[in-house]
Amino acid sequence: MTNMSDLRVVKTLDAIHTAFEELACEKGPGSLTVTELCGRARINKKTFYRYYASIGALLAEYQARLATEYVERTSHLRIPADTAELTRQFIPFSCEKGEESPLYERITAGTELAPLREQMIDRVLESRRVSPEGFAGLGSDEASVVIAYLQQVGGIVYRQWVVDGKRLAPERLADLAAELATHGLAGVLDP
Repeated sequence: MTNMSDLRVVKTLDAIHTAFEELACEKGPGSLTVTELCGRARINKKTFYRYYASIGALLAEYQARLATEYVERTSHLRIPADTAELTRQFIPFSCEKGEESPLYERITAGTELAPLREQMIDRVLESRRVSPEGFAGLGSDEASVVIAYLQQVGGIVYRQWVVDGKRLAPERLADLAAELATHGLAGVLDP
């Protein structure tokens, strides 16, 4: 059990996390080695292995933390009834996390880390509350397609915003994403 009240533990974990994010942005998490990470964090391998079994375990913790933060932030919202608000909440969440961590933005907006992005989306979907009554008239396969679409809209809009240089105000981006999620192209072109 890790003693998070011990300042040495906190500093060590901070060093590991910072080194991980920096190196993952520089080379991608798939080609990162424990040796490189330990060198950057200024710790020995034994210290790293005290907290993590592998780089993969560290990455899994990173993904789980982000997915959990978003789920907790939106736990009161349901699909499809609260689709607009779920989408709206994703944009400021992503803006905040992108400012805190270049790795978040690279995973969310980049193409080379798309599998990591999909794993994070899957984590969110696994915990998302779906109200079946909102899909009356749709079969389960059709509802599944609709849910997949709704979960992707915010990410697609956020990715394009990053690619375009973040020129739109985040509030406008959130409104646009919510409108696209709930009313599609017709809602945006003919409000």
